Amino acid sequence: GSDTTAVALAAFLHADLCKIYTDVDGVYDCAPRNNPNAMKFDWLSYEKMRRLIAGGAQVLHDRSVEMAQQHGIAIEVLSSFTGNPGTIVCSETRRGD
Repeated sequence: GSDTTAVALAAFLHADLCKIYTDVDGVYDCAPRNNPNAMKFDWLSYEKMRRLIAGGAQVLHDRSVEMAQQHGIAIEVLSSFTGNPGTIVCSETRRGD
């Protein structure tokens, strides 16, 4: 999908961050539409994001996370509608930047 294309472009441009705008304002522990108590993550490691994808999360494609990890690109998942901060997907060492 489009998230994989965006990360590929970010890698080609040697970007540090790729912003993915979507209909939710980040990555949650469960589907926010189905569960009003869903909790949004401020940040996730690449590995944790890939586990969520394997468990059925449909926010990002696994290949986009894999490519971002290979190229050291952080991904921010954020809403196209709210302007609120999203969820950052990055390496654990980069989290402290």
